[in-house]
Amino acid sequence: MKNEYILTKNAGRISRNLFEGDTFENVDYNQEWYFLIPKTTDKPLGPYEEGEFLGILKEKGINNLDWVRPENPNFWTPLLGGLMFIAIAIPILAIKFFYISIPLFILMAWGIKRLINKRKQNQSG
Repeated sequence: MKNEYILTKNAGRISRNLFEGDTFENVDYNQEWYFLIPKTTDKPLGPYEEGEFLGILKEKGINNLDWVRPENPNFWTPLLGGLMFIAIAIPILAIKFFYISIPLFILMAWGIKRLINKRKQNQSG
């Protein structure tokens, strides 16, 4: 009987109201809503509160719920994608804003050359 349904536990929503006309909503973990989704129709039944949901599960003969928290199965792929985006964006921004990047590169080269010369003087003297 349990294999015929998908059981979901969802957090509620609360209006953000940061400014007039704000339509965004934040997650409200103080509210919990439950849905029962038959695999045959994919049309959710609910939302139910916890007591009502447990009563429906008893009627359907479903016991021993083990909730599984969804996780990304591959941690590294999105991380590497973000790093790749940064690696591509930096040269593009350096070219687009050349009037900032060229003086910055010249200043960095001058600083590195000065640091190297200072180390050479300290080692020889």
